[in-house]
Amino acid sequence: MPLYSNMYNPYDLLAELIGRCEGMVPPRHKVLDQNEDERIRKQAVALWQPYQKSLKHAARLGLDPQVAQSLRAKCEQIKDYHMLRWLVIELDQYLTWEQFAGQQKDKPFFAMNDNMEQTQIVLIPKVPAVHTHYGETERRGAQRWYRELNESLHHCWYVPVQSLTCDGVTYALENVIYQPEYTTTNRESILLAFSPITNRPMKDTLYVEDIMACEDGHSYQYFTANGVQDPDYFTERFLRLYQAACQHGADIVMAPEMLCSDALFQVDRYGYNVPLNQHARNADSKVPALVLAPTYAADKRNQLRVYNANGRVLLTQDKQYPFIDKKDGVSRAEDLGNGCHCIELLHVPYWGRLAFPICIDFLQTRYRDILIRDLGANLLLCPAYSAGSTQFEQAMQAGVEFHTACVWGNSCSSLQPNWSRAECTGAVHLANVGEKAHPLRFEPQCGGECKEYCMFLVRIPLNYAGPTRRQDIGASVEHMIGDA
Repeated sequence: MPLYSNMYNPYDLLAELIGRCEGMVPPRHKVLDQNEDERIRKQAVALWQPYQKSLKHAARLGLDPQVAQSLRAKCEQIKDYHMLRWLVIELDQYLTWEQFAGQQKDKPFFAMNDNMEQTQIVLIPKVPAVHTHYGETERRGAQRWYRELNESLHHCWYVPVQSLTCDGVTYALENVIYQPEYTTTNRESILLAFSPITNRPMKDTLYVEDIMACEDGHSYQYFTANGVQDPDYFTERFLRLYQAACQHGADIVMAPEMLCSDALFQVDRYGYNVPLNQHARNADSKVPALVLAPTYAADKRNQLRVYNANGRVLLTQDKQYPFIDKKDGVSRAEDLGNGCHCIELLHVPYWGRLAFPICIDFLQTRYRDILIRDLGANLLLCPAYSAGSTQFEQAMQAGVEFHTACVWGNSCSSLQPNWSRAECTGAVHLANVGEKAHPLRFEPQCGGECKEYCMFLVRIPLNYAGPTRRQDIGASVEHMIGDA
C-alpha cells in the first residue's frame, strides 16, 4: 500500500520541480547578483506561504489533492530556472526526512516519490551525516560541482534514474532508515570491530565446484561456492567476535566475504537471526547497532546480511560482479546467475548513508561511482575474500573528494599459503586532509597464529576537524587478540 494512500504524495511535487531544473540548468558562467538572488528567494517563500499549514505536515500525512492541484498549477507557470531552484530549496525545508521516517518506520522503500517514471528523478532521504567544521565554516565536497542542487537541500537527495544504469544493468534501489538509540549529535566517533575470522586455507574452508556451461553456442567455465566446510566453527568464531565487540562498546561488527554459516544467515518468520537475537538479549553491556555477518555464498548467489542491534535483518545485499579466477591459463568466472540487481542503502542519522559493495564490486569504477557520486554514500563497508590488497587500497581513495569514508576487510584465509608476504587484512580510509589522509592498514600482530578471537578495533571520527585545516583527525586501528 502506498505511504500516502488517498492523499497526494508531496515528494512527487518536489521531484517534478527537480526534474524541470535538471532540464534547464543555465550556463555556469551566469551567476546571479546577490540582491537579485535574494529577491527571487523571497518570491519562492511567498509562493509557498499560503499553503504553510498543509505543507507543515505533508511529509507525514500527504497533501490534500485539491491543495496539490493548486500548487502544481502555480508551479507550472514558472519557467525561470532560478525561481524553480528556490522553490525546490524552500519546499525541501517542509518535507523533512524525520516525518517521512516516522511513517515509513524501518520498511524498505525504493524512493520517497512515486512518480519516478514521469520525472526520471528518484528522491531518497538526506539524514544528518559526517561533517567537518572549522568555526562557522563547513568543508564542502565535490558534489557542489557534480550535482550542485543536492548540496542546497536539507532533507532530500535526488538521483536521476539514468544514473542507476551501469554495464547494461539498471539497478533497483532499496532504502532503509535505521535510527539506533545512541546515534546522537554528541557522538565523536564510530567504533567498528572487524575480524579476518580464520587463517585456514581455502581448500579447508569453502566448498567450491567447477561448472562447464554452453551458452549462445559458446562454452564457458564457471565456479560456484556453496558454503563453508565447518559451519559450527565459523558460527563460533563470529559469535566470539560479536561478544568481544560488545565488551569494547563497538557500534558496528564486520567480517569478511564468503565465511557465513547457515546459522548466521537464516532468519525466523519475524526476520530475526536466532543466535544474534539471543546474544543481544543476554549481553550485559552495550550491543552493536549494526552487525554485518560474513557474506553467504550458495545457490549461485553471494549475499551480505546486515542486522540491527536486536539481530533483526535490515537488508540483504547481493554481490553484483563475479570474480574472474585466472590460473594455469584458464579463466573461470564466479557464477552469480541467481543474484539480484539491487543496491541497498542504509540511512543512519548522524552517521550518514551507508552502502555495502562486496569484494570486487568495490573495484568496479562505474558501480563505485554510483554509490559515491550519485547516491552520495558517506561510508562504504566492503567485506572481501581476496589474495590482493593494492587495488583495494587504491580504490579507497576514490571517495575522498566526495566525503566518503571506506572500510575494506579481508580474510587471512584468502592470503594462504602466502600469508607471510601479506601486509594487511584490510584498511580504512577517511575523507580527511593533511598528514593523516592515507589508508590505515589492519596489520596483524599475531605472528600467523589464529587466536581464540582476533579483532581490529577501528575508530572513525564523525568530525575530522583538527588543530588546523591541514591537520585533520585520522582513524585509529588497534589489533586485539586473545589466547586460544
